[in-house]
Amino acid sequence: MSILIFEIVFFFGLGAMIYLIARALPRIGDDLSPASPSTPVDRLLGKIPVEKLDEVSSRVLEKVLRRTRLAILRLDNFLGKSLESVKRSNGNGGMNGNGKTTLFITKKEKNEEVATSASSSSE
Repeated sequence: MSILIFEIVFFFGLGAMIYLIARALPRIGDDLSPASPSTPVDRLLGKIPVEKLDEVSSRVLEKVLRRTRLAILRLDNFLGKSLESVKRSNGNGGMNGNGKTTLFITKKEKNEEVATSASSSSE
């Protein structure tokens, strides 16, 4: 399983490097006037609209980053609300007797709280 994760990370990094190189290509070729393409491969590569691909990829990347940011903010908001509900359900606003915030009460603490509440209610 770790090999699969390594391969995914490796190919994602390789794809990112190729993408960054492709974005830098138009900037490199602007200063030099290339000779006329002589081979069929050169002519085929010359027909690729790199500027349009760069513009489209920039728009798609911007949308993906914006949506990812929105999803992360929603997840953060959900987790914050979940933690607050855990704190409130813990009693005393999530504070134990020492004034420290706790998320979970141990059995010993719960028994002490039951004993103190039972003795105070019987008086």
